Amino acid sequence: MPNGLLLLLVLAAVIALIGFIARQRAGTGGTGKPDAYLDRFAPAAALLTANETEFFRVAQAVLEPRYRLFAKVLLRDLVEVVGRGSKLGPLGKVGAKHIDFAICDTVTFRVVGTIEVDDATHQRADRADSDKTKDAVLAKVGIPLIRIRARASYGRQDVETALKQFLVPAEVDRAAQPILTAPTSVAAALSPGSSSSSGSPVACPRCGLAVVERTSKAGKRFQGCSGFPACRYTADGLA
Repeated sequence: MPNGLLLLLVLAAVIALIGFIARQRAGTGGTGKPDAYLDRFAPAAALLTANETEFFRVAQAVLEPRYRLFAKVLLRDLVEVVGRGSKLGPLGKVGAKHIDFAICDTVTFRVVGTIEVDDATHQRADRADSDKTKDAVLAKVGIPLIRIRARASYGRQDVETALKQFLVPAEVDRAAQPILTAPTSVAAALSPGSSSSSGSPVACPRCGLAVVERTSKAGKRFQGCSGFPACRYTADGLA
């Protein structure tokens, strides 16, 4: 073997060895201890920024009581990959992206909506691409995404306007009580001649919440799920 080629091989081996040692030391904080990386961690000041905290307080106050806000939810926890083929590709697209807030039904814990509070960082190219992915994925699975511009403070009226679809609907009779009867059929339970012996509310067959007497915008009274607008079941099956 020519001396020049042998020298190149030796140099390549030395460089590879140095690189390997450097990577090993980097993984241990440069001390050689396997758990030295733990020394690099410190507790975060808070889960939410001051701006996000302000929004959370106002938003949770205006939401219908059966909804709760959850913060910093991974996008991949809001969806699932279906169909044949590897899941790695689709999951790789969402990566570690998270949504600022998820609106959950406290009975079913189904996510009924999401919120992003967009500050100045969302103008960066990388954030813009991330936002497009979030928009596309959530639109595909039918989960509403509400984008709200970050502010120093949030007025109750402004937040109510943004989250109006998750407030108590105006056409719902707020004084309505669950229908107290429990036959096996919801239709039978709500028929004029039905009677109750158990006193338990009729459950919506779709989501399990109570069926209540409601009033439409036109003034017509009907029996429908108290989970409106997330659940649009009515006893006559029209919704």
